[in-house]
Amino acid sequence: MLKGKFLLTFDWVVNYFKSFNQAASKDKKTLERLRYIMKLAAARGCKSSAMFLDRLCHMVLPVTEIRKRTKRLAGFVSPEEMKLLLSSV
Repeated sequence: MLKGKFLLTFDWVVNYFKSFNQAASKDKKTLERLRYIMKLAAARGCKSSAMFLDRLCHMVLPVTEIRKRTKRLAGFVSPEEMKLLLSSV
């Protein structure tokens, strides 16, 4: 049950990143939330988080790369935590 929940959450986060990455104009509120998550991950030891955010903002990435990077990021900020931070008002 928990594994299925994790996968569902992980896929939700990947889709969120994909939507943001492919959007023509980047929503500032979403950008701030993503920046907070990347800073949190960096503070916890994920050195590539800032580079990932930069790539999300400036080039269209294939879903496989987003999934791979998100999996690495999930080692520092859980998908549940990311989903909570991204969906909070």
